Amino acid sequence: MNAPPPPFGSGLLFDQVLVGGAASMLNLIIHAMLLGAVVWTVRRIEVKDTFVPAFLQYSFMIVSTGALLVAGHFLEVVIWT
Repeated sequence: MNAPPPPFGSGLLFDQVLVGGAASMLNLIIHAMLLGAVVWTVRRIEVKDTFVPAFLQYSFMIVSTGALLVAGHFLEVVIWT
C-alpha cells in the first residue's frame, strides 16, 4: 500500500527547493568557469605558425571550444541526475 502524502508544510518541498537551488548554483559556477576559460584563451590567440594556415588554427580552436562546452554540459547533466 502507498503511504499517505506528508501534510502540507512538512518541509519536503523546502528540501527540494534547497537541493534544486544548490544544483543550479553549481551548474552556474561550472558554466561560468568554462566560458571564462574560453574567453581567456580566445583573447590570447595569436597566429604565430606560418606552416599551418590561420584558418585551420582558428577552426581547431572552435572545435576545441565546442568539445569543452559539450563536456561541461555533460557534467551539468550528471549533477542534475
